[in-house]
Amino acid sequence: MRVQEFWDKVHGDDVLEWVGCDRNANEVLVRDRVRHQVMAMAPSAILDNDWEFLRSVLVGDRNPQVIKHLSRIVGYFSWTRNWNRSKLAELADRRRGDYRVGIAT
Repeated sequence: MRVQEFWDKVHGDDVLEWVGCDRNANEVLVRDRVRHQVMAMAPSAILDNDWEFLRSVLVGDRNPQVIKHLSRIVGYFSWTRNWNRSKLAELADRRRGDYRVGIAT
């Protein structure tokens, strides 16, 4: 699949949203609106796979072997693979929309 075709498919999708390109890392950034995740994908992964496979990976139906997960919790996009348990728990809470502050006992 050509990158332009991928861009057209993402723009026509009701779940996925184009974020942009990270020129330093040479990656394409796509957001899943349902899971509130931003994923980075190398252009070579787009060229080597068809739309059905890429979409199934991006929406979480397949193992993400061709993408990296990113989050913006820290104020900028950063890889989640190096985060500690506390930061991963914060990400999970934000996905649920659980913004309550508990009362200390």
